[in-house]
Amino acid sequence: EILPNGSLYFPPFPPEDYNPELHSATYRCRATNPAGSIISRDCKLRAGLITCA
Repeated sequence: EILPNGSLYFPPFPPEDYNPELHSATYRCRATNPAGSIISRDCKLRAGLITCA
């Protein structure tokens, strides 16, 4: 879910509902202002763990 402030929200779920195909993804953030845009490095998110390369 994307919140009004642009943040991502991942609601909690019970461990028995864990699905590695559903609960693992790579995200990148983009910030834009009148001077231009910048894109973050890849952030790999897995349920319970976040790593940024």
